[in-house]
Amino acid sequence: MPPKIKYLTAEEAFKNYFSIGRGVLRETVGNILVVGGSYLHHSPPVIAGYSLSNLGCDEVTLVVPSKHLHTISSKLMTVEVFPLPDQKITKGGVNKILKYLDKGRIHPNSAYIGAGVTGVWKEVGILVYRLAKEHDIPLVLDRDAVRLPVLQHISGGLEIIMMLDNTVLNRVLESRGDIEDDIRKIWSLYSARVIFIGDGYIASYLEEEDELIGLKFEMHLKKYERYVLASLASSLLARGIPAKHTSILAPAVYIEARGRMSRDLGAMYSLEDTVLYLREYLLEL
Repeated sequence: MPPKIKYLTAEEAFKNYFSIGRGVLRETVGNILVVGGSYLHHSPPVIAGYSLSNLGCDEVTLVVPSKHLHTISSKLMTVEVFPLPDQKITKGGVNKILKYLDKGRIHPNSAYIGAGVTGVWKEVGILVYRLAKEHDIPLVLDRDAVRLPVLQHISGGLEIIMMLDNTVLNRVLESRGDIEDDIRKIWSLYSARVIFIGDGYIASYLEEEDELIGLKFEMHLKKYERYVLASLASSLLARGIPAKHTSILAPAVYIEARGRMSRDLGAMYSLEDTVLYLREYLLEL
């Protein structure tokens, strides 16, 4: 019989799983690698770069197609861009990332790999394996990076969080059940943590002995907010918070900051507002 779900409030999540010391969130987190972008997906890596540059990162390494350069704001002074010659992430682009990694030109504390890696999943799988297994770099995988050819490179013991929604789950699971059952399948197959973005809610789950711990809040996200949430998770991983706990803490932090913003601004908020409220909330922890 599946374990009963114990749902936490955001306050309980902080109390139980925020174990790194309050002052750590005021410190910088080194370098975070962001890989993504294509001719159809310009915004995700740029949103991630903007978010991370305002969340205490010393530097964000943004690996994107050169076509994206015109979308990158001059305000992102902490972002180092590695432009790739094609309109999307290609096999050659992934190999270049691996080369930079081996030579120490890229030395991230965590990595976020997301939209725009369509068609090079085998190479992305190798990149994921090399980052997580050989270099002990925690990862957030999102959108196009969550594909079976990528996931077959994932094994137990790696610090990986997947950003999932129903579309992604439909393509990686042969059959679907309740969301809690689907998350258990992901755990058993890949030993990865999950942040789930549902239809009007955010949820995350982790197992504690015979109990399933859940965090679930009703909330409609604007499209860009997914990438801000994934960036927040990447920044917490870079601060040394285990993926297991980050998968609970990142939604909890986001929900609390977003709640404040919604009370102040209603629905009239922007990307800049979202990141500002998030940063201010982190500074209070």
